[in-house]
This record gives sequence, C-alpha cells and structure tokens, in this order.
Amino acid sequence: MKVSMIVCMLVLLGLPRAYAQDSPAVLEIRAAYNAFNDVIRQCEDAPDNFCGYYLNSSQVNVHNGPWRAVGIYQSDERFWGQPQENEGIDNDKPVLRKVEIQSVRSARQEVEEFFFDEAGKLSFYFFKMESEDRTLQEYRFYFKAGKLVDYKEKVDPAELQYQNYHKADFEAISKDAQRLIAAYRASFR
Repeated sequence: MKVSMIVCMLVLLGLPRAYAQDSPAVLEIRAAYNAFNDVIRQCEDAPDNFCGYYLNSSQVNVHNGPWRAVGIYQSDERFWGQPQENEGIDNDKPVLRKVEIQSVRSARQEVEEFFFDEAGKLSFYFFKMESEDRTLQEYRFYFKAGKLVDYKEKVDPAELQYQNYHKADFEAISKDAQRLIAAYRASFR
C-alpha cells in the first residue's frame, strides 16, 4: 500500500513536467529568436558599428520631463531589420525582424519585444512589467503562420485586476505588430 502511494505521488509530481514541455513550433521559434539575438549581439560588438543589418531607433522624453498623471515617462524603441536577398526598385525595404521597446513609467519598467520570422511575419511577442522589487506581469505569445500556437503568462496575484493581456488579446498584438512594420517601412524614404 505504501509503495503504491509513493509510486502514485511520484507519477503525479511528474505529470506537470510532462505537460509543461514546449511544442516543436515553440522550440523552433525560440531557436530562431535566440539566433537573431546572437546577430544583434554581434552587431553591437562590431567594429565601426558595421554589421550589415539595419537598426532604426527612437527615444521619447530623453530629458525626463514629467507627464501628467504618469510622472516620469521614457521610451526607447529599437527596430532591427534584415536586408532582403533581392533588394532593388520593387523590393527595396529590409524585412523587420525584431522590435525592442523599453519604457519607464514612474515606479514601473516595461519591456516589450516583437520578433518576426525571415518573411516578416510575427513569431513571438514578449511583455514584462517590473517594479523596483518584483516582476508584476510577464506574457509570451507564440505565432506560426499568423495563428497563435502558444501563450504563457505570469501575473503577480496583486496585479490580477490590472492584467495587461489575456490569451484572447493575440489579435490586438498582431495589429500592433502590423503598425510597427508600417512605421519601420515608412522610415525608409
């Protein structure tokens, strides 16, 4: 009896790990994301800032002017683009691969990332909100061929009523990604 109880307990403790395995689609997206982050690191370390990829950036409120009802607000957006194989008259804009947005709103910091595949389709969205002492909210949305394939969230219980995203918000995130692609493409006149 005791042995069977122990076996049952071990099986039950192991089940969450078995169900927590990521799908092949998520593993593929994560590998592409990590590979592109390696490219970014190489670009940032490149002598004379030459690496062959495009980086467009914008900063908001660099000198910390206070905003009404917010306090200090700053934002830094970085748009990483990859040259296309056949750039030319009809195909002259690089493919947007990643957008990194870091913002500070008084006592909270936010990080957002939009990652796009080599064809410029949204693959991954990440959002994290932190206070000085803890992570308040964290979300990961994984996309393949325009469809949501996985969603993960970590929300501090005290933040549940203020939760920024839910699984159903993936369409709004896709629209934000399209808006960022349009802004990026417009920056190449």
